[in-house]
Amino acid sequence: MGILFSQTFRFLLLICLQLINQRSALGFQSEPRELVLDGQTHPPRPQGIGLLFGSVLNPWVPGDWEEVSDTVRGGHSTAHIDLIQSGCPSAGVRFHGTLDTKTLGGAGFASETYRKQLLSFPSERYSGIVLEVGPLSSTSSMTIRNFTFVLKNEATVRGPDGKQQSTISYEFDFSLPVANSDIDHLPALDRRLEISIPFVELRPTYRGRPQNDAKKFNSSHITELSIMCRSFFDRQSGPFDLHIFRIGVVEIDHAFKLQ
Repeated sequence: MGILFSQTFRFLLLICLQLINQRSALGFQSEPRELVLDGQTHPPRPQGIGLLFGSVLNPWVPGDWEEVSDTVRGGHSTAHIDLIQSGCPSAGVRFHGTLDTKTLGGAGFASETYRKQLLSFPSERYSGIVLEVGPLSSTSSMTIRNFTFVLKNEATVRGPDGKQQSTISYEFDFSLPVANSDIDHLPALDRRLEISIPFVELRPTYRGRPQNDAKKFNSSHITELSIMCRSFFDRQSGPFDLHIFRIGVVEIDHAFKLQ
């Protein structure tokens, strides 16, 4: 009996190995790999895209994000980040609030910032970020469609008055499309689109204005990651609501595509 079991086990093992080799030869790829965010070490090499937020291993934790809005300058804009589905931190979050442009004469911004730990994605291994978000419903009353993804290389410091001091930001603006009526009936979690953000397309700014003489963005030393809604100098204002399902980092030579 022991000899028969041993032979059967070896036979099954051989079949499994052959199937694995066949899958590799045909180009099968794994699901986006979940990265362990660790400020002391580089993340492990992913298979195409590593999930930073929006997975079982790296869930959304709203408490890890901090509101940074124009209240630091006397404005009245607000921002919040909440789970889309209570008790399901891997499903996604709502970035929502109100953009006020009256108090500061047309200027205004509201953001949620992650700075819990240093992120490091060396440019020789990684090419950019991908966001998975939800479009606006065709019946939505929201007029705000433009948002900004922000990364920083410098740590935020506070002045003698306790207020945060401005530093160079590296930004990417994107416009949220309105869903057509054909998909409006689908649940929010089934209406998704992807925003590709190559590191080379990040634009350096200081307080919202371009800084062409700024240092080149360093993807190996990311101190802050933010999602922002701003007025673009009085071009938009009012309530906003953006659904963000996942954020991933893209490996060089792979498409900006979440599985």
